[in-house]
Amino acid sequence: MATTTVMSQKAQYAARAQGRWPKPSARSGSAGQAIRRWDQHRPVTVPSPLGTGVDLHQPHAADLAALIPGITRTGHTVAFTAENMTAAYRLLQLFAPLTHIGP
Repeated sequence: MATTTVMSQKAQYAARAQGRWPKPSARSGSAGQAIRRWDQHRPVTVPSPLGTGVDLHQPHAADLAALIPGITRTGHTVAFTAENMTAAYRLLQLFAPLTHIGP
């Protein structure tokens, strides 16, 4: 892994950029090495099928999530098995609005 400094912290939620691009010395250092080795890196693979569990704090959200086909519920935890990461992400996006529906 190679890193280079591109920003410096000024406060908890504020940072100052070091410039449009890291300094030439940084480009020839670790960042330059990472750029030169880009073809050696492979994307992360996620095993299929993907088993996922989500702990929902609100009981009514877990009740509603359990109504979705393929979802199992154990207490506050709902679980499902998705065929790939895209399908898992779609289901996870569905859980957020369920927490805003009143009991």
